[in-house]
Amino acid sequence: MNQVDSAQNFIFHKQALRGMIVHLNESYNTIIQQHHYPEVIHKRLGEMLLATTMLSSALKYQGQVTLQIQTQSQLKLMVAKCSHDLNIRGLAQFNEDSLSMDLNDDFNRGELIVTIENSETQKNYQSMIAIEQQEVAQMLESYFDQSVQLPTYVVIHARENAVSGMLLQTMPDVQAEQNDLAENDLVQELTARMYHLNQSDFQLTNADLLDKLYSDQAIDLYPPTAIKFSCPCSIERMEEAVRMLGKAEIDDILAKNKTVSVTCEFCNYIYEFDKYAVLEIFSTPENEGTTVGN
Repeated sequence: MNQVDSAQNFIFHKQALRGMIVHLNESYNTIIQQHHYPEVIHKRLGEMLLATTMLSSALKYQGQVTLQIQTQSQLKLMVAKCSHDLNIRGLAQFNEDSLSMDLNDDFNRGELIVTIENSETQKNYQSMIAIEQQEVAQMLESYFDQSVQLPTYVVIHARENAVSGMLLQTMPDVQAEQNDLAENDLVQELTARMYHLNQSDFQLTNADLLDKLYSDQAIDLYPPTAIKFSCPCSIERMEEAVRMLGKAEIDDILAKNKTVSVTCEFCNYIYEFDKYAVLEIFSTPENEGTTVGN
């Protein structure tokens, strides 16, 4: 069956383990269709979007998480953003002339930048991690290991029109420190089972998936949270983009064209401004603090 776009948490009764299952379908397809990305790009971007969702679902405050990969090769930039209420968006910039079907070399040479924005305190937290693994799931595990110091295990599978994944994480529980060796071995076995999941397994309901993996465990499965694509672009943001170009450059454009076109880099929507709209933009004071593409 097809899963709806959602993130659903679960917790083990007797082990200091918690987990999450995430599915991206309609939101994922909306993003890749807006840009008509080639398959090798939209598969990786889908994995990035899912990883960002996993991080954002843990936010305890209003804000957003951004995952960004920068490389010096054919993949120039890949960005995935997810807000605390699980609104996602993403984009990729790449060299179309030299794009190959294998991005592993690019991923090995680049770096992963994780930015967590707290809208309530207006503070940002950023981690930069050298990419030593080829898979996004492994990158996410490295982030948790280096920046959060919580053992975390991630599996992500991208299909043609959907991306799904599961995360398991040990909880910072005092009782976990008192576990005997047998119980520690059991935790390792439970995480190992997850790595045997394949694409078809994620087409099961989440309850059936957990039953298939952990029928011998008591698990609480919490209600799912919906995920959707959302772009914050607006006429006001695009007016600021026009203003930032400067009146001289805009006048040069209008001398050759009837309108100035500004395209949102995330949703690919084109905003058009004629000479009267431009006159209005430059006759009003600058909007302090306004940025494009947040």
